[in-house]
Amino acid sequence: GEIYSGYREKGYFPDAFINMLALLGWHGSGNQELYSKEELTENFSLERVSKSGAKFDAEKTKWFNQQYLRLRTDEEMAKALVKEIERKGEKEAIQAVTDDYLVEVCRLMKEKVSFVYEIFEQGRYFFSDPATYDEGVIKKRWNAQAGVVMTAVKDAFASMQSWNAADCESTFKTAVESAGANPGQLMQLFRVCVSGAAGGPVLFEMVALLGKDVVVRRIETAIQKLR
Repeated sequence: GEIYSGYREKGYFPDAFINMLALLGWHGSGNQELYSKEELTENFSLERVSKSGAKFDAEKTKWFNQQYLRLRTDEEMAKALVKEIERKGEKEAIQAVTDDYLVEVCRLMKEKVSFVYEIFEQGRYFFSDPATYDEGVIKKRWNAQAGVVMTAVKDAFASMQSWNAADCESTFKTAVESAGANPGQLMQLFRVCVSGAAGGPVLFEMVALLGKDVVVRRIETAIQKLR
């Protein structure tokens, strides 16, 4: 149990860590890097242990954890996420959301993270309105015309009847073009208005999951604050 002390707290999966430790000084017969505990037990042999010194690679260790994370179902990840959030004493942040919502957040975020807790850390905008907006994007993209275009986008979203990723995307594009601007150039600014962050999961899937009321309110707040 002691080997994981510190690493468990950082959010490493025990199996991912064992997998990484095994490969520090040993390799299997092929190019396989991901082994279950059973496979390691079955395949491990002293003949394949290298005589040269083992070099610990922090980035590679993260990579192992990422691979193990992606092997989990979205439901498993959501359960693990709740535990992590509770452990960090931030349970009130997720009290208002459903289990299904958490599962969807995990589905969208899992390609972006190496540790379960990072889903919450990097995706706080799924749980609360952004307090700040990415400065680089604002500096580059925000001006008076952008304010006019974002107002058009907000109004178009407010009048939508159905709400899903595809409809949100086409509504956004139509609204931006009607306001005389280029959708491609305003997508990242739109993302920042809604989430505060310059990057993240697939934009319109994120928008669809957040829901109409939240998105309309956040665009409105961003326009007020950025003006």
